Amino acid sequence: MNLKKIVLVTGANGFIGTYVCNCLAPYYKTVYALVHTKESSTNFVSNNIVPLYWSLGKQNAENFPISEKTTFDEIVHLAANINLNANQDELYSDNFLGTKDLLEIARKHRTKRLVMLSSIGVYNCFQHKIIDESSEIKFLTYYHYTKYLAELTFIQYLKKLENVSGIIFRLSSPIGVGMRENSFIPIVIRSALHNQDIVLYGKGQRIQNYIDVRDVVRAISFSLDTKQNGIFNLVNPISYSNVQIAKMCISIFNSRSNIVFKNEDVHEKECWLFDTEKIEKSLNFVCKYEIRQSLEWISNQYENSNM
Repeated sequence: MNLKKIVLVTGANGFIGTYVCNCLAPYYKTVYALVHTKESSTNFVSNNIVPLYWSLGKQNAENFPISEKTTFDEIVHLAANINLNANQDELYSDNFLGTKDLLEIARKHRTKRLVMLSSIGVYNCFQHKIIDESSEIKFLTYYHYTKYLAELTFIQYLKKLENVSGIIFRLSSPIGVGMRENSFIPIVIRSALHNQDIVLYGKGQRIQNYIDVRDVVRAISFSLDTKQNGIFNLVNPISYSNVQIAKMCISIFNSRSNIVFKNEDVHEKECWLFDTEKIEKSLNFVCKYEIRQSLEWISNQYENSNM
């Protein structure tokens, strides 16, 4: 990182994007933060984070608001439509065409280093085998198909240009303060804190992988300081079933909650287990935060706000 450098971060108003911008700001001359609206740029903490109101995939890249005279030394591409209920045209436009637009912007602004977030959902998670970067590709949803198309476009771009390097991180489920309140982890934590029943669908045997958002930011920061190329699974080395998470929350918070099983879980057969050898050896990256630390961090937010 270099105080003379300029970095562009897409999806800067998202859960991960806000953390990334605030983390990078002290080390760059300017952090351009691509956001959708002025209201979505209120969580930035530094004056050198400059919001850009622009939608990839929906606006002509020719009209990008920053002059081509400005060099983006590095780009962190986080923007994605993660709404699994969105129609296919929207997902294709936002995730695939949006990435194509971003790469055209990178070309015009002479970017030498790119980092892109993708998803572990491009893998086959129903074989109950340990997944690594060479595992079978089998899209979980159409969203994950569009992310894979974006990956292919990203890789082709890197192959065409000399002196340009890049990394794709296939990310598991990021957790931390600021994550969506209606997702599984916050719901279980709040239930445990209030001694309410923790409701799990099916038998609670769906195995998921959670990574602390602070580790995601660390990995992105590390990757900007290297010229490594390739695809890396950005995951926690340990995965947990839903019932294990529920029991852990009850233990951590000394809760009197009961675990209640209800109906069926259509995702019960999903099994996200990972080999982290590649990212550990190639990038020298190891997750710093265990799931217990992440759960306690999130719970502190609720306790301090009396939620």
